[in-house]
Amino acid sequence: MNTAILLSAFFFLVSSTPITQHKRQILENIMKDLNFSLPENLRNKLVPDVLKKECHNEDFCKAEQVLLKIEHNLKNWTLIRSLSHYSQTTNCTIVKTGNELQLRHLLDHLRRCAQKFYANLSKTV
Repeated sequence: MNTAILLSAFFFLVSSTPITQHKRQILENIMKDLNFSLPENLRNKLVPDVLKKECHNEDFCKAEQVLLKIEHNLKNWTLIRSLSHYSQTTNCTIVKTGNELQLRHLLDHLRRCAQKFYANLSKTV
């Protein structure tokens, strides 16, 4: 009985490690991509305030949707692809509140969330 429990715990840990490593890699890419310098006119561009104060997985999905809508030039930005990969299993709906914020504040929020989730994943590996 104890052997079965130990074996199942071992297989759970071994099977979840690749997923955790993959998520960590995507978060690393997001943090790296957020260091990309946007032109001044885009940094100060007003975008819908779709994020809550605390970090949630849906924030990555919502940010991807906002970024895709604001500038066609950004469609090739690797950040958008990384956000899409990270949130591919997340369903999100943007609820328009009428509030706006500058794009740089949205990106700062994303950076903090990516760092927080990365640190939490690092504790589990």
